[in-house]
Amino acid sequence: MQGWSPNPESRASPPLVQVDGWSVLPGHTNDPTHQLLEEHLHRIRFTNMNVAKRLQHICDRQGAFLNSQVSWSSQFQETQHGLQSEHRELKAIIEQHLGLLNGAKEERILCQEHLRTVEALRNDMELQKKQLELYVQELESMGTAKVRQVFALVVVDDSVPEVIKKNDVFTVTIKLLFGSANRHHLLNTSPLSLAGSLKKLSIPHNFQLSNSFEGRIAVKAIAGSTMKPISTKFNIQVTVKNPNGDSSSLTLQSNTSKPFIIISNEVQFKKGVGKLIKKSFPSNSSHISWYHFCNVLNLYFPSATRQKSVLTTFHLQYLWETFFNCQQQITTADFNEFWEKYFSACLHTLRYTRRPPVSSFFQDGIIWFISKDHATNILRSIPPPSEKYFTIRFSESNPGGFSIVYNDFGGQIRHYLLKSGEILPNLIMEQPHFETLLLRQTALENDFYSCSFTIAHKDIVLKDHLLKTTTFKDPTKATVYSDLP
Repeated sequence: MQGWSPNPESRASPPLVQVDGWSVLPGHTNDPTHQLLEEHLHRIRFTNMNVAKRLQHICDRQGAFLNSQVSWSSQFQETQHGLQSEHRELKAIIEQHLGLLNGAKEERILCQEHLRTVEALRNDMELQKKQLELYVQELESMGTAKVRQVFALVVVDDSVPEVIKKNDVFTVTIKLLFGSANRHHLLNTSPLSLAGSLKKLSIPHNFQLSNSFEGRIAVKAIAGSTMKPISTKFNIQVTVKNPNGDSSSLTLQSNTSKPFIIISNEVQFKKGVGKLIKKSFPSNSSHISWYHFCNVLNLYFPSATRQKSVLTTFHLQYLWETFFNCQQQITTADFNEFWEKYFSACLHTLRYTRRPPVSSFFQDGIIWFISKDHATNILRSIPPPSEKYFTIRFSESNPGGFSIVYNDFGGQIRHYLLKSGEILPNLIMEQPHFETLLLRQTALENDFYSCSFTIAHKDIVLKDHLLKTTTFKDPTKATVYSDLP
């Protein structure tokens, strides 16, 4: 794309790793940092489980202490100080490991498994931090009527912020947290309600939390958000038994949900996703590290494209070299140009094109994010050159469109840009120039960090994707496309 060619003299890039002849970004499974991350995540998982056990221990010990009739004495003070010391120690552990989890996204590009693990652990430890805060508040209120009134309604961040179409339904996980002495004094809870005057959402009437005081509530988007990210909160009333035997009601309001955008039509989708990704940039900075940007992009990519695959380091390296000049810091201006001039169109194609089903084509390794020159060199490197090999890539000159790179009958590498209205599988099946398809290897566990490929005849690859029942194997009966040499 004009103006976006990388400037070799301006590149300040991390060293590339050579794997099976391919240059990839650091992070291959043979890279020592990959094993180091595995070990870090294993330790954090262990810490997470240990924190859960210690929270339960604090709950039991503090609950017994608060429900006892111990008078103000040296024993009373010793127990209170011991609990306060345990609170501080556990808070330090949680905050330290939250810092490690947040830092992991800054230090390297995470594979899909690691990205999910980091997000799950972070969400879990944020919830543990909130639970600990309740125990701290409860102990601080010792001797007051508020001792038995420590509750919190929490929106659990267990999903990626979404772009939602009007009239669609999405789910939000809600959990009611208690102080250590509260569970047995909770008499009942009201149905959940939406907080504030937000008229763009609706929830089922009389939705009650389960016996474990949590639930996934279905939220319906009933009006567009005028392309602005919005959030919501929830209310609940709890009735509790007071120390004097009376009961009282408390209205609890949850924390704010992750931001989302409600669109009225699919044309707004790509702009909406771009706005949500841009909200991931730090509020006090105009840039984000390349590694962090890749991890944020891959958090959105599967749900935005309605498939399971993320962008591998091979794809990300192509984007990095082609659109970001190998910069280690990505500015909002860099992102805007990349998104508006190229990637949003590709994302829209992946999500909405059903003839052919582009998302499954990408997931099955049929379509690549790869440069024209790189695709050309790959085909030239496959012996014998007389074979009718071809591959399919997203076009840079026509964002969202496809280019077929192929060997013609004379052994020359050619490029064919699909026109509007041409159906990709049918064109491939009808043309004798396209016979053996070059596929990204998607079956290997470490394929996220390396680039390997396989070849297969087009009849085998496309049998599940054909939109016509007739295939043309005889070149004399094939449809003639004047642009094909």
